[in-house]
Amino acid sequence: MAKLTLLDARGLLNWSQARLAEEAGLKTTAISDIETGRTKNPGYTSVMRIVAALQRGGLAGLVAEDIFPVPDDAEVRASV
Repeated sequence: MAKLTLLDARGLLNWSQARLAEEAGLKTTAISDIETGRTKNPGYTSVMRIVAALQRGGLAGLVAEDIFPVPDDAEVRASV
């Protein structure tokens, strides 16, 4: 699947932030914060919950890297 934003993926399913949050077991503010960039590096569990919800919703070929960019080596070293 092509690279998408979380907003794009939600749009493909015609889901609101509230619907995605409910399906993923997260708060609506968490989805909003990710979409607006307030949360730049969401946690692994949140990412997996979002991707699984979108897959269950019909985006079966979606993988995390389609929405959430993999940090480059410099970002990884800085966070260690």
